[in-house]
Amino acid sequence: MREEAGHMDWLTLPRCNNFNICPSCYQSAFENTRFRHLFVPAPFRSLDRPLKCDFGTSEWYHIAWLLTHKYNKPDLRLFHGVANVAANNQPCTGPLEDYRFWHTIKDPATQRPVRKFNICLSCAKTVEALLPNLFGVFVPMDSPAESTRGICDMHNVGYKGARKRFMLYFDAMETVSDQALAANRAPDMRALADKVREISYTDECTYGRPVSNRKWYTMRSIPEVTVCQECFNEVVMPELDRDDSGVQGNFLHKPQVLASAACQLYSPRMRSAFQKAVRKRDLWYFEAKVRERRAREQEIYAKMAVLDRNVLGPEWCDAEMYRLQREWQRWE
Repeated sequence: MREEAGHMDWLTLPRCNNFNICPSCYQSAFENTRFRHLFVPAPFRSLDRPLKCDFGTSEWYHIAWLLTHKYNKPDLRLFHGVANVAANNQPCTGPLEDYRFWHTIKDPATQRPVRKFNICLSCAKTVEALLPNLFGVFVPMDSPAESTRGICDMHNVGYKGARKRFMLYFDAMETVSDQALAANRAPDMRALADKVREISYTDECTYGRPVSNRKWYTMRSIPEVTVCQECFNEVVMPELDRDDSGVQGNFLHKPQVLASAACQLYSPRMRSAFQKAVRKRDLWYFEAKVRERRAREQEIYAKMAVLDRNVLGPEWCDAEMYRLQREWQRWE
């Protein structure tokens, strides 16, 4: 949702003028709820000034809305908390590098910070606003605090523009927060540090792009299967937790370094094939799907390799390349 100018029907919340919501989002999310009367027309802004809908563009407000329902809040105090952080702190730069005083989580067992997890002050304070019993869990990465160049891991963009880790991190924080509330005790910072470290130290999936000298999970019976750590944790590990025999039990327990490999379990198609093979306890079925995919990959990439723009013409080659890419998307 991009910024737009020329509109006079924006809404906001009282004493929260830096929060803007468009009529469309208000109608779809709030108009038929008990919170509808809390919104007021936004103060007049110049028609030349572009505005964006904060509810439509910020994950934080969507989380605030979900938590408002989850905890049965009587008002929209979580929205005010997010807006107050945004009004009083330098905004997160998302996937762009910047010089900041980075924060992290300290492991109480070692009294050391989780080094591969950097979070900007704005995101840290927003988490605290949404999960108040986590107040104070974020500490400066360095002591004394020092401005260094980096990217906020809450908004870091991985391969193909994916941002899966935002919710992985927040889910870990929410889980620890909920467990503490249920037990009426302080949050288990050891558990949170362990989970954040597990996420941050796991290499992100690069989909079908080959990577050199990385650890991969392989299968005894189908050695050509290579699965990255991230997809193994997401797809295979839950099946192993339920039953360590069958198709999932065919994976070697420890990953091994390979000279070059690509993940074969990132796509919905192959994940579905794997889960069907697990249910049927049919290793042959999964092997057939793996080899079928491999054959199509070799065929399609061979066709791509012989496209010659000088001989066949750039327009025809571009059209054929697009067709082959679309065909591979159906098989990957």
